[in-house]
Amino acid sequence: MIFTKKEQGIIDVFYAAIIEHSNDELLFEYENCKIACCFDTAYESDNCLEEEDPNYEEYFALCFKRKESDQLFEVCYHNVPNAVYVGNQAIFRKWANGS
Repeated sequence: MIFTKKEQGIIDVFYAAIIEHSNDELLFEYENCKIACCFDTAYESDNCLEEEDPNYEEYFALCFKRKESDQLFEVCYHNVPNAVYVGNQAIFRKWANGS
């Protein structure tokens, strides 16, 4: 898998942690909320701008399903959680990876 320079050091580490625990229930910790979820899939995505637009970008994304609502949501390098837990064990910490 090839990650862009913007993604390196964050999404690659996040991806590795998630794939290692892809069958586990995850708890995402953001600054203002916690989200219980399960991994669904991973894919390449973009920011929906025209390719000719100077702000257009492609990025790697992971899709998760919220436990309480079955609603899907996308995580990419723009919105990686501060921490991810499996039970009481932190499997990912954003700042531990130089971000």
